[in-house]
Amino acid sequence: MEGQYNVRGGNVGWAAFHAGVCDLAADLLLERGVEGDMHGRGAGRHAAAQPDGDGLLADLEGGVHGGDVEIEIGRAGAHDGQAKGELESRSSHASGCAAAAPRLGERRLCYTAAMPTLDRHHPGDFCWIELATSDQPAAKHFYTSLFGWGAADSPMGEAAGVYSMFSLHGRNVGGGYTLMPDMIAHGVPPHWMLYVQVESADDAAARAAVAGGKVVGGPFDVMTYGRMAVIQDPAGAAFAVWQPKSHPGMGVTAEPGAFCWADLSTPDPQGSARFYEAVFGWQVTAGEKDPSGYLHIKNGEAFIGGIPPAHIRNPKTPPHWLIYFQVESCDASTARARELGAAVYLEPTSMEGVGRLSIAADPQGASFSLFEAHLHE
Repeated sequence: MEGQYNVRGGNVGWAAFHAGVCDLAADLLLERGVEGDMHGRGAGRHAAAQPDGDGLLADLEGGVHGGDVEIEIGRAGAHDGQAKGELESRSSHASGCAAAAPRLGERRLCYTAAMPTLDRHHPGDFCWIELATSDQPAAKHFYTSLFGWGAADSPMGEAAGVYSMFSLHGRNVGGGYTLMPDMIAHGVPPHWMLYVQVESADDAAARAAVAGGKVVGGPFDVMTYGRMAVIQDPAGAAFAVWQPKSHPGMGVTAEPGAFCWADLSTPDPQGSARFYEAVFGWQVTAGEKDPSGYLHIKNGEAFIGGIPPAHIRNPKTPPHWLIYFQVESCDASTARARELGAAVYLEPTSMEGVGRLSIAADPQGASFSLFEAHLHE
């Protein structure tokens, strides 16, 4: 797939670049033998397991609590070597996962100063990421080697394997588990799942249903750790909501090796914006004097993600959320990922005044982005 995007001069507009990255991520998610429309039972499983081995959590994909979860994924398009399009948009407004607010020319970018170490998240924040993989030991080796994570395994019950809790500097940054046989049978590929914190999983699920979404799993309790539900937005992008109890979520963000940003690829940005505003109270708006169509997602006073313009995305790709990891050096981290067996589908590319970004898939096929922020006074 390399070379499908013509990034002229190595610098692209943030909005156009994000749209291309989201499409590449969808291609990565689906390219491994996934043909046509398919239905998988679920989009994620939360296991807020403790190191003492007490156990598992809930099995969304298997239709826990009586609900089979059906998610249409679809084919992301032929890999025929032809260019999907050229990323030429020169958006002067940007957003991302820097820990400061740099300037592009004379204008302020939509960055929010970060507090990497967290003891709790605000409702509406992205609070957890979770890897579903086909080879858990190999995936643990990949991510611990790439990001310097620790990994603590806890049993999840008979025939369910273990849940891996990933940590950075002693704080949780995400989790991982092995795809269940029924998920594999339904064609669910390896993927990263995004969680949003809420005060009440039941209320959030109810708001999502009223706003046109589909509750595909839950709400239900995850032992003493929290309460959750898995939801599809009206366009089909899957995410989870998390009502914390003893497990607050990620303990570190927006520093090298940690989650820092998420983008939603959707054919209906305005409709999706209305949905998420209704469910989470987000503010989803275009930047001032920004004609690109990129929408910035703001939760309270913090910019947390974005929605690229629909006219740039590949219409054959399914709607999805794409996660970003912050790194010190995009080039070095991308090279290291390749050494560890990753497929690099977009080489490190600079965005003037913003940073440097690449896209890759781990050896099992789960896609993600690496982001190096360029900070300027």
